[in-house]
Amino acid sequence: MHVLLSQNLWSPLRSLILAICVLTACAPPEPIRIGFIGGTSGRVADLGIAGRDAVLLAVELRNQAGGIAGRKVELLIRDDQQDPEAAKRALRELAA
Repeated sequence: MHVLLSQNLWSPLRSLILAICVLTACAPPEPIRIGFIGGTSGRVADLGIAGRDAVLLAVELRNQAGGIAGRKVELLIRDDQQDPEAAKRALRELAA
């Protein structure tokens, strides 16, 4: 009787554990997030914009090729307004 009860208890539990493992394996992987901080406004914004556009193109090409180890790359862009304090704030924001 005790063995029968034990088997009846473990069978649904094993099914539940298997279902959880399968469902978590099906979840899409988190993207790889990288940050770009550059002066996209201000007196020499053309340099920052060119750098940003180059990184955007590289990310787009990488994602078209399947990402990195099957994970998409997501670019987080911050404008430092060509100001050291704004750059520090942007860095802290991206690092958080």
